[in-house]
Amino acid sequence: MASNVVQFVRPDAREVSQGAGLFLRPGYAHSHDLLEALAAGHQGLNGVVLDASCDDRQQRIREKVIGAGLEVVLDTQSQQLATVGGRTATVLQVPWAGKSVHKPDDLRGQKGIEFVRQIASFAIDRGCTAILVPTHFIQGPGDPWLEVDRELTLALRVELDRRGYRRIDLFYSLAMAMAAFRQRDVRTEIIQSLENLPIDQLWLRISRFGQNATGVGFSAYVDAMRDMKRLDLPIVAEYVGGLIGLALLAFGEVSGIAHGITIQESFDEYGWRKKRSGGGGIGKRVYIRELDIHLSPDEAKTLFGAPGAKSKFVCHDTSVCPYGAKDMLDRPGSYFAKVRIKQVADLLVIPPKVRAAEFMEKQVRPITDHAAFAVSKKLGDPQLEQKFDRNRRRLDRLRPVLGALADRSGASVHAKALRKRVVRDTEFRPDRPSS
Repeated sequence: MASNVVQFVRPDAREVSQGAGLFLRPGYAHSHDLLEALAAGHQGLNGVVLDASCDDRQQRIREKVIGAGLEVVLDTQSQQLATVGGRTATVLQVPWAGKSVHKPDDLRGQKGIEFVRQIASFAIDRGCTAILVPTHFIQGPGDPWLEVDRELTLALRVELDRRGYRRIDLFYSLAMAMAAFRQRDVRTEIIQSLENLPIDQLWLRISRFGQNATGVGFSAYVDAMRDMKRLDLPIVAEYVGGLIGLALLAFGEVSGIAHGITIQESFDEYGWRKKRSGGGGIGKRVYIRELDIHLSPDEAKTLFGAPGAKSKFVCHDTSVCPYGAKDMLDRPGSYFAKVRIKQVADLLVIPPKVRAAEFMEKQVRPITDHAAFAVSKKLGDPQLEQKFDRNRRRLDRLRPVLGALADRSGASVHAKALRKRVVRDTEFRPDRPSS
């Protein structure tokens, strides 16, 4: 991997407050899709998360993002490395993978310092502006990883400062099951552990929560956020996309969302529990924003062929898809990235006081109406008709929950705003050592 190292300089940037934001993960397969989306504009985008295991494929996207003055966030894959199923052949390419599943004692003391030194070198060489702190999945109260992760956070901050890279931020990735996240005593323990840590953002990676969350799950997440916002940090909901993620932004419950491109819009750590046999992968998926659903290209074509469907579901925004259905079907990743960036940008122009109400009126209500329309059509594909029926029932159950929470959002404490880097009209220069 050393042959792929490219020295980048950091832009001389100022920071401005932004109420909400978006981070996209191109992963192994979607760098070109994101490059196309960035070329169309990135007003709603705060940055990009790059997996350390995909380093050999991400040089061009790094250069583009750095040049645009956006965040380049390094995911060290530490959580996967501490699980049997997460240690795939791709993940094991990172320099700090080791020879066996990571255990808490493997990263204590001097061994932990050596671990973060490798990560710091990797991030510096690639011009990263932030690092997802190498944390681990928390099972519940008293989990030994919580103490180890605190030590790793402190050691990484010391190492970066020692090398003169104080401007590389630390984003703390808190990964845990929804069942544990809902417990007040567990949240209290976590908050106490995170207090006074030198972290700049908190990223929540909650298992069994994401795009397809139920109304009950959404309410539980919002209830838990009342405690998490006490940390007075910007909070990013990681692996949360679709209507659920946008609602969290609109209601001020989180500062940003982060997810993949047509994938990774929810998180379930179950896949990390057992060793994988390999193969598989998700094929092309077309996002139908008016239904908040992903379809295969063939399913999308079937939908578009229904009477009256093209006018409702084919993209008519020429800034996103100048060729309409062709763009959606031929380049679904690029289309998705452009749509999600625009959805977040559109939220940002709405004053925070009326953002929740506007979101309910202009996003949630039309989507539920469109879902009813899709169910009414005879498509000649029973499985697709069942998919639309399940989606309609999900949205029908979710809508009143969102409505009730939207009514309360004006009186609730909103998550702290993100800072967005903006490049000045000056030439690039490298970081100067701290004085």
